[in-house]
Amino acid sequence: MNEEKLKQKRREKAAKLKPRPVELPSGAFRCQVMVGGKRISVVDPEPEVAHAKAVALRAGIIEEQSRRTNMRLSLREAIEEYIASRSEVLSPSTVRGYYVILNNRFPSLMKMAVKNIDEVEIQKAINEDTKKVSYKTLKNAVGLVVSVMSRYKRLNAKTLRFPQKESKEHAYLDGDQIVKLIFACDGDYAEIPILLGLWLGMRRSEIMGLQWESVDFEAGKIHVNHSLVFDKDDNPVLKTTMKTETSNRVLDCPNYILGKLDAYQPDKKKRTGTV
Repeated sequence: MNEEKLKQKRREKAAKLKPRPVELPSGAFRCQVMVGGKRISVVDPEPEVAHAKAVALRAGIIEEQSRRTNMRLSLREAIEEYIASRSEVLSPSTVRGYYVILNNRFPSLMKMAVKNIDEVEIQKAINEDTKKVSYKTLKNAVGLVVSVMSRYKRLNAKTLRFPQKESKEHAYLDGDQIVKLIFACDGDYAEIPILLGLWLGMRRSEIMGLQWESVDFEAGKIHVNHSLVFDKDDNPVLKTTMKTETSNRVLDCPNYILGKLDAYQPDKKKRTGTV
């Protein structure tokens, strides 16, 4: 039996079980049960085994054994489980970022069993990736690893050392450059997005998610209350909740930009949905 047929057979077995094991990106199966008011997960390559362990855990037959079994998970599998357990509350862009870390950072560490990972191993991983990525990227990746590891063992993250943060001089457009940019994009498809970012300081995700209903032509206002982000599979996701409370705001929009928006879609009946 080839590998694809074997995977399909496992999926069919999982579909018949309750609680139903869910297949993770790694090919392993996760089964969740409620124990003492807490949602507990069990992961195993075989759906029937994951199901059996979860049922036994709920019945109180196994407890510490399950914890030890989870300690044998690789860091990659532990991160996948971490993401899956929070999929309902995490932003699609956050999940996307986690998978970028999962697939690109600390390849040696990702293969190690959770039980064998300590501060020394994490420091080795930091040292290996120091020259590959920026300080911020490295810090975010370690932050995810430490958060995941905290579910299995206590680590002293304060002992970890990072390369010195390099201060970079940010480039800003001066007055002459701004004027040149406005003239250069005049009539271009990207003109309105550029103006919304340049004049109003809107983020890329906010510009992509801007709704016609959020543009008040009479009051000269734009309500920033939607954003468009991409999930781990590069599918666009429209969000109705903003990144932070202060992200939800109302901006004064100059007539110059309102005129561009009006000309872009002169038919008022069609001004629905995403601009």
